[in-house]
Amino acid sequence: SGEKIARLLDHRLVAHQEALSSLRRLVEVTPSMTYRQFEYFTRITLQDNRDIFALSFNPYLKHSQRAFFEQSLLQKYKASGGSITERNQEKKLVTAAERPYYVPVGYIAPLNGNQAAVGYDIYSDPVRRSAIEQAMNFMKPAVTEPIQLVQEQQKRVGVLVLHPAYQEQHDPLFGKTVSQLTGFAVAVIKIDDLVRIATRDQVPAGLVFRMRDLQAEPDRQLL
Repeated sequence: SGEKIARLLDHRLVAHQEALSSLRRLVEVTPSMTYRQFEYFTRITLQDNRDIFALSFNPYLKHSQRAFFEQSLLQKYKASGGSITERNQEKKLVTAAERPYYVPVGYIAPLNGNQAAVGYDIYSDPVRRSAIEQAMNFMKPAVTEPIQLVQEQQKRVGVLVLHPAYQEQHDPLFGKTVSQLTGFAVAVIKIDDLVRIATRDQVPAGLVFRMRDLQAEPDRQLL
């Protein structure tokens, strides 16, 4: 039944939320971790969840932090060119324009196949930006509308799940501790694989179903 399929998909998504929440906590307690530490922590999650295309941490940067971040990119990922990027009107990756804030990919695993995403500012894309602002406003995870992945040359539907990460900081003006947004733990989920894994051996042969994101724009609803 449709309800059974919905439950199967819901359970799958809950498992991903828990994995992403663990990654968010790692980032909060180890803000200066190395890429090797990030890759080690995410390896088992990626091996056990083939529908997760990638896991990343995207810092929330002010423009004044851009030069330092790009220098760190150049040191960690020499092939990336050390720039924050965005897509132009022809959908090609170019150096990002100046703006007050950026949410670029700082760490990503697996790196193989995802090199093009390093430094990509997800805040530059309206669909991703909408989910970022939702996560910031409600201080809880948010999911994008269906999107085509930066890493994928073929047409493939995915979604990004974003968990905001915070650091506790002392506010000298008010004399209290406040939560400062530092970035987002992000899972890139391949919807076709998620459905296949969640419904394996649970759906009668010959049954066809269609999934839509009813909150997305009409031309982006089909999952």
